[in-house]
Amino acid sequence: MVSDKFRYQLRKEAQKWQDEGLIEPDIYQRLATRYHFEKLETISNNRFLAVIITLGFILLGLAVITFVAANWQVWSKFIKVSILLGFFILINTAGFYLHREQSEDWQARLGQGLLLLGGLSLGANIGLMSQIFHQTGAVYELFLFWGFGVLVMAYGLRLTSLGVLSLILVGIGYFSSFSALYQATLNIEIQLMPLLIGILFIALAYWCKSRWIFALSMILFTITLNTNFTILIIDLYNQNSNFLPNIIFLGFYTLPSVLLWAYQDDLGFLSNRVSLGFSAISRKICIFYLGLLFYILSFNFWSYDNLGSRKKVTIESAIPSEWFPLIAILTILLIVSVWWWWKLGRSQINDLLWRIDRNSSAIGIMILTTSLLIWWHQRINPLGELATVMFNLLLFLLAIGLIQQSLKSGKRLGYWWGIILLSLQLFSRMLEYDTGLLFKAVVLFVSGISVICAGIWFENNLKRLQEIRTSEEGISS
Repeated sequence: MVSDKFRYQLRKEAQKWQDEGLIEPDIYQRLATRYHFEKLETISNNRFLAVIITLGFILLGLAVITFVAANWQVWSKFIKVSILLGFFILINTAGFYLHREQSEDWQARLGQGLLLLGGLSLGANIGLMSQIFHQTGAVYELFLFWGFGVLVMAYGLRLTSLGVLSLILVGIGYFSSFSALYQATLNIEIQLMPLLIGILFIALAYWCKSRWIFALSMILFTITLNTNFTILIIDLYNQNSNFLPNIIFLGFYTLPSVLLWAYQDDLGFLSNRVSLGFSAISRKICIFYLGLLFYILSFNFWSYDNLGSRKKVTIESAIPSEWFPLIAILTILLIVSVWWWWKLGRSQINDLLWRIDRNSSAIGIMILTTSLLIWWHQRINPLGELATVMFNLLLFLLAIGLIQQSLKSGKRLGYWWGIILLSLQLFSRMLEYDTGLLFKAVVLFVSGISVICAGIWFENNLKRLQEIRTSEEGISS
């Protein structure tokens, strides 16, 4: 779809071309008909009108809030409930009507704005209703109920903005729950949060065909899964000095990367005929996650063995029963990851053999090496400085691989993420170890010059790299 900004510029240039005699009037008329020049003024007026209406609604909303606050204590419960429900129903009804009408662009946008306001007012209704009927609860429960309520609205209206709002609210509710924790063990709804996000919001992304919802869902899924792992490890360490036989759960820090890389758009009943590019987004998040993971593990803390003894204990004594939901989620995700990697190998040209491409092989080797290093360090024998060297090597190889792949494909994101990882690695090692100020100055100077030269060279040759990539694809096809 052509943007309005382009149409404005095209009309301005076309008028100059006609005045200078470069084009005939009939050509200008054909351009005007094709790009609807006559509607540009109407669109500008509608936008201005939408801004005025939005400003008016904000002032009216502030007036209503001020009036309600001034009389809230003297009104009866019936009046309070009627006002809350009436405002909620009125806003959503008007938004739904304008959103469905869509006879004008400003009506659709205003309808979406009203529906978004209705989603925001849902939280106020839940909070004030609880206060009216003297129902108390934790703050995180309010955000979770609010977020999943907006999720139902997003499913019903198939609206991306409501889906993003729901993700934000659920994320706030998840992290707000930690302030109410007097013990390390999580509530069951918090333990199940990664699974709920992975099912409900990913399905919403397919329903709305929204890359934003999918990307945010995958990011929140990864964060909640790793956070739950961390709290599980802390809880086991605090409750049982025989924590180390369960240190294999540290290997599950690599589980998100396994799932993210092997994710495929073909999910059966969620599939679309048109490719949405979700797998490409998932792999980008995987690369970003692995870069951060390798960077954190590259620091020199592996020489400290302060996690306790290694004597064997039974699973029953090591894992409290309240953690069984999270253990069940780990089992489910592990089975799903194995199945996805199996499908990834069978999706090649020859279905008779299981074979993955070179990039998947490299990522798989890195993930497997990370898990084995952590498991060996805690279960068999401390690796010490060898672990530091290995994770610095993995970080270096990942960065070099990203740069090399970006030079072949002509894509900017992977190239700059590789440059950033190399710069962070060099800068961190310089600060971590005892080096002289003169050496640090030289390293910083060389690093700065290298980054500037690499950036200028890549940006100047980006178009040529993309053309080479396009020609190679044309020859292969």
